Amino acid sequence: MKPMFRTKALIGVSLLVTLSCSHASVVGRFGENAFGQAAWAGPKAEDPDLDGLSNIFDDDDDGDGVKDDDDKFPLDTNEAFDTDNDGFGNNTDLDDDDDGFTDQQELADGTDPLNRFSCKSGCFSFDVDENLEAQPLTDGLLVIRHLFGFSGDSLTSGAVSGGASRDGSDAIASYLTEADSQLDIDGDGESKPLTDGLLLIRYLFGFSGDSLISGAIGDGAERDTAEEVEAYIQAPQLVDWQQLSMQSVADFAFSLPTHSHRNRLEEAFVNNASLYSDVFLNTFMEMLEYVPLSKPVETFVLQRFFQKVQYDDINLAALRSLSSNEFDQQLHCELKNILNKDISTRLDVLSVIAARHYEQMDNELLTLFLTQAAKADESEGHAGALFSGFFSDLVQVPKLRRQVLTLLRSPERPAVLAKAFNQLFAQTGK
Repeated sequence: MKPMFRTKALIGVSLLVTLSCSHASVVGRFGENAFGQAAWAGPKAEDPDLDGLSNIFDDDDDGDGVKDDDDKFPLDTNEAFDTDNDGFGNNTDLDDDDDGFTDQQELADGTDPLNRFSCKSGCFSFDVDENLEAQPLTDGLLVIRHLFGFSGDSLTSGAVSGGASRDGSDAIASYLTEADSQLDIDGDGESKPLTDGLLLIRYLFGFSGDSLISGAIGDGAERDTAEEVEAYIQAPQLVDWQQLSMQSVADFAFSLPTHSHRNRLEEAFVNNASLYSDVFLNTFMEMLEYVPLSKPVETFVLQRFFQKVQYDDINLAALRSLSSNEFDQQLHCELKNILNKDISTRLDVLSVIAARHYEQMDNELLTLFLTQAAKADESEGHAGALFSGFFSDLVQVPKLRRQVLTLLRSPERPAVLAKAFNQLFAQTGK
């Protein structure tokens, strides 16, 4: 983890940028001190720790004992460090090292709550020598030597970082032997030096795309794209989602809007989506039907949706999760695209659109929808019952009522739609 530094020079640059971009916002907040230098207005803003030194001359602005250059929160007396760099200080963060184990649990286990690779069990990472950084000429070399069968000094010689916590050949060999299944980077069922070992060392050297995977993917590999390989190396300890119940997935989805680490969770989900099965992804998207989507998750769902549509298919889970109480131009256009395809005559597709996407309907989309409903009714022999159901639902939506009634009288309505309307009113005796 790279340390973050704050300097007075950076504060000065930030101030200049603020003044140049939004002058009105800083008027009255800044002034000049006795030396003609910009200073925070007001005695407490200028000297928050009340030690008699203004922030310009104070190297510990909040008086917490940690110098500003080393303090991630230089104006917060209660916080100074952020080990996992998630924006939450260690005193507030319940999992300081972001390893999935709470600080309380790690203290009970006797592991280090500030070291994300220190866990009682199940905490594998490619930082083999435990120096808090996975590197090609140490960790990558250790893995590829191990997979070639090296042991003892031949395994570790010249391949252990200075300051490594795991530096003995026996400890490293034991760690890698226990982690044999995790070393199977391409997911072909075997851990091999010239596939998995080569993939790791290339990745750690910064290779990507074809240069990462060329000639290094085993036969029958589960992960055979550069994106899948990269995602696995970045997060080999992802939870096995197949072991989760549907209720657990639902609980996770419903908790997102109010979760204190929502951004982190969503980022992890989106970045590692290639590792999840379609079963889990579809279940998760179905649960999102009742959850307001953030932009990253919405973009991900739209992509899943578009991929299917391109092949004249529809991901119903994605379609359901995109439900919105606001008009969305991109979604509107894609719905129009769908309703121009034969696949939209499916009852399940029509039902989701009618129930979840009526906010996207203008005159054109409404006409397309009812036309496809009429075609479905006719082709499946529902004798008007299916069309009547959709018509009744939509005409009761206040936003659509006028549009539906106008369409009834439109001379430009398609012939199949006109026929469906005539049948509808013949059945009602009107």
